Amino acid sequence: MPSRPTFYTPELAERILRELRAGRSVQDICRDGGMPCRDTVFEWVRQDREGFAARYRQDRETGHGRPGYVAWSPEIAEAVLEELMAGRTLSEVCGDPGMPGLTAVCRWVASDREGFAERYRAARQAGERRQAEVAHSVEIADRVILALMKGRTLGEICAEPDMPSTAAVHNWIKADHDGFRARYHEAREIGCQAIADDMVKIVDDRDNDWIVWRDSEGTLHSMLDPERVTRARLRVDTRWKLLCRMLPRTLGERPGGDGRGATASELDEMRRLIDGRSRGLPSEDSPLDQDSLRDED
Repeated sequence: MPSRPTFYTPELAERILRELRAGRSVQDICRDGGMPCRDTVFEWVRQDREGFAARYRQDRETGHGRPGYVAWSPEIAEAVLEELMAGRTLSEVCGDPGMPGLTAVCRWVASDREGFAERYRAARQAGERRQAEVAHSVEIADRVILALMKGRTLGEICAEPDMPSTAAVHNWIKADHDGFRARYHEAREIGCQAIADDMVKIVDDRDNDWIVWRDSEGTLHSMLDPERVTRARLRVDTRWKLLCRMLPRTLGERPGGDGRGATASELDEMRRLIDGRSRGLPSEDSPLDQDSLRDED
């Protein structure tokens, strides 16, 4: 998935304002390709980048009442509350078709529209209790443990249908149902090894590393694909940070150190491998093998 832009630009700001004037919500706009996340846009408003705050508020009001804007109504408010009581998050609810945007619902709470604030908080609490009180079962617990051992995150596992919430799993750990606490921590450690193995696979994977083209004179050229290199580095760095959080005693920072991980040199070596510098110039790993390419022709 392409990374989202995080820096303010007048062109990006104008695109967002234009969509707001058309009646779309910020959350909906930020789902579009090439758009920043909602929190980034709100930060631009807070900082008032190049007068963005006033333009944002004006264009958002202009968009009210146009297609895509969901206005307040008792029926819509009730639908939001019912989904919250079912255990869904506000972001999930507001992402459904025909539902108001997250900003609109937050505004209803802040202004206590027709007593909405108290009902909203009660619905949130009911939904959280419902998710947290999912009954423990050996079968579901085994599914969680097996998925953790494969290196999957708890949030990813609990997002699947028929799986408990993360709050429910944390309650199982506290209650230690059938020795679940020890099994959970052991599975997380095994999963960390799976994540580490995945990092090695990313570094060693050389498929599609090279871009090959033939110029007008028929000469073959090749270059290391910069986008693939950047993506591989991001994937390794993300997994490394995850491992450092999951195994802080093993991979965390040195006490009194310079803030670098205790084994940061290993990560630097991985980055060096990803950059392709250690692979040398086109060789047996490079597609610039004239004889083989002639055979393909």
